[in-house]
Amino acid sequence: MRTLLLALTIAVASASFASRARADDKADARPHVAAADAAYKVGKFDDALAEYSKAYALYPAPPILFNLGQCEMNLKHWDRAIFFYEGYLRARPDAKNRVLVEDLLRDAHAALDTEAHEREAKRIEDEATAAEKARNAEAARLRVEAQLAQQEEARAAAEHMRLADEQRELVVIRERDHGGIYRKWWFWSIVGTAAIAAGATTYYFAASKTVEPMGSLGGLNRQ
Repeated sequence: MRTLLLALTIAVASASFASRARADDKADARPHVAAADAAYKVGKFDDALAEYSKAYALYPAPPILFNLGQCEMNLKHWDRAIFFYEGYLRARPDAKNRVLVEDLLRDAHAALDTEAHEREAKRIEDEATAAEKARNAEAARLRVEAQLAQQEEARAAAEHMRLADEQRELVVIRERDHGGIYRKWWFWSIVGTAAIAAGATTYYFAASKTVEPMGSLGGLNRQ
């Protein structure tokens, strides 16, 4: 009997201590909740989220979970909002605002799906853009190669013409050297002059002849 009374006394004392402790925790959490409420009303959702988190750490009341979900929803952290809303409904399955929370959960899931579709569309667009850039780069590379090929062809043609000119010049030089002095105008002038002179000399000597002697004077060489 005494043991039972002692156990009951300890249980009552523990419950009383826990009640006082919870009351103290609630009192400690109250300033953070007040600060969070004030920040939420002016749209400072990051500050409100931080203060609600501190309050919940001190006094884990289910309504604070709902408030945390509201902060995350306004910050468009859809997955975090879903986490807190679902936690709230687990802690308060008979919550009076359950219909509202379920609507908020649907909105958060829809927003998540929309973001997923947008990311996929962005990925496809980025891939298409990258492919277009790659095609443009390849086309530009081919144009550069074609220009380089044209320049190389022009250079080769110019080199061919230069070599052809050099070859023609060598042929002219060889022909000139092969003719030697006989192709010089002054050589043929001299030859012509010499020929004329030789012809005149020949004519002179040919015109000079021995005249037969006449009379008694004997032979007379007459020019």
